Amino acid sequence: MIITKSHLFLTFSALVIAVALGFHFSVAQAEGAAEEAFGSWRVMCKNKSCTAYQYGVGGSSPVILRVKRGMPPAPEMLIEGGPFDAAGLVKFIIDGKDIGGGPVGLDRKGEIDTVVFESDDITLSLSRQMKKAEKLNIELPTSRGVQSIKFSLDGYSEAMDRVEASPD
Repeated sequence: MIITKSHLFLTFSALVIAVALGFHFSVAQAEGAAEEAFGSWRVMCKNKSCTAYQYGVGGSSPVILRVKRGMPPAPEMLIEGGPFDAAGLVKFIIDGKDIGGGPVGLDRKGEIDTVVFESDDITLSLSRQMKKAEKLNIELPTSRGVQSIKFSLDGYSEAMDRVEASPD
């Protein structure tokens, strides 16, 4: 078998994702956080406050979409990972339909970039549409061009019901 650069890249990428997942879950277990699965989504609860999240597919590095209980009924959405090192617009595409987006507002936490969509009418509408759909693609600007990250919406509605039921 001939090992090519693409084989090495894929192997390295899989290793990075596995390490990130392992670290995330070990931190959650160490802190005593409870975690539940809802289809493709995970809900982590700590101190009665819950957050739904999923690792996206695509892009040059692991990206996580987190949805937290914001000002009811609108959730707060965070896209973590990156690098999100370019100005531009984030686009949301639900089941192949471009539903718009917004400007990138970055918050760097150590080595992790985070795009934050605060709780408002836009996140409420987006979340409601996600509950009825199958797929979500998020297009993010980077210095290497636009990256498209794919998420399954299987279990999103149930995960958000759990998040919304948690006291804040």
